[in-house]
Amino acid sequence: MKFKPFIALLLITALVFFNLITSANASNTKDVNKLLGSNFCPFCDISFSDLSKHNLKKADLSFSDLSGVNFSEANLNSADLSQSDLSFAILKNADLGNANLGSSNLSSADLSNASLFKVNLGDAVLTNANFTGANLRQAKLSGLNPAVASGANFKGADLKGANLKDVSLVKADLSGVDLSNDANLQGANLKGTILTDTVMPNGKSHIN
Repeated sequence: MKFKPFIALLLITALVFFNLITSANASNTKDVNKLLGSNFCPFCDISFSDLSKHNLKKADLSFSDLSGVNFSEANLNSADLSQSDLSFAILKNADLGNANLGSSNLSSADLSNASLFKVNLGDAVLTNANFTGANLRQAKLSGLNPAVASGANFKGADLKGANLKDVSLVKADLSGVDLSNDANLQGANLKGTILTDTVMPNGKSHIN
């Protein structure tokens, strides 16, 4: 008999948790439908949704919770993702050319082989993000507040002409990266950065 109150408490806790999950999923679905219907969804919560291969060109997803979203092969060209949480998001082979990712959180996101031509990543958090093989030509990682890319993997990425001024690249992997065409590394923190076979801004290969 003495266990009845405890069991009742467990049941109530489980019911509350279930209601919270159901409510969150309903809100999530509503925001996904809003995005797909209008391409306009600032301050939305579409976390952990599957939007792979969707055409979201010029979409407004600023200030949104996009954590864990699958954007693989999606068209996000010229989209506004500024101030959004993209932690653990999957953006493999996505088109993010000319997109605004300023002040976004991309920690542990997967952007391998993504197109990030002329993307704005100023003040973004890129800690442990995966940019393997990505096209970051003329990307802007600097600004009033430079990006933090500590531990990020840029192996084999194309960073020709990219602006990395004052960016933190502590323990980042830039092996095989192309930084030619006057990529700007002025003031960048390269402590512990892997630069094996990296093509430096002067066109010469760096050998660790």
